[in-house]
Amino acid sequence: MSGFLEKNLQILQTYDPKTADRLQQYIPSHRAEMMATPANVPSFRLQTGGAVRLLHSAKNPIQEAQRWVNGLDLPVVYNLMIFGAGLMYHVFEFVKRCQRDLCNIAIVEREIDVVYAAFTYVDMTTLLQSRSLYFLIEPTDSEMRDCMNQLLTPFIRTA
Repeated sequence: MSGFLEKNLQILQTYDPKTADRLQQYIPSHRAEMMATPANVPSFRLQTGGAVRLLHSAKNPIQEAQRWVNGLDLPVVYNLMIFGAGLMYHVFEFVKRCQRDLCNIAIVEREIDVVYAAFTYVDMTTLLQSRSLYFLIEPTDSEMRDCMNQLLTPFIRTA
């Protein structure tokens, strides 16, 4: 284990042991590659099907995430489902912007290598200690429904 992986997994284990165990046992495929940027924060690219996808700005990924999140017209957000984990820059920006009302965040990511890299290279202590950050990695339709029910049920009122 390197970087923040062990620390992040210990916190995740306290409220989502299934996902923590899955990441703990995962052997990286080495399709994920970290890259240096002029802003001195890492960016990330992933090899998929012979192509290489850049998941963040090659110049300043934090500024890119800030610009994107601040450009969204968001109502009051209680529960947030984000498709794509990357190195979590956009997630941190959503939390900053919506922290007053935000209750739960579900990250849906189809590539376990991406989540593994985020847990390895990003200190997610503040997000994970809230015990309200959930990861759906390569989710089935049933897992998506279960997550949505879990996140939304507390907000449904019956007559």
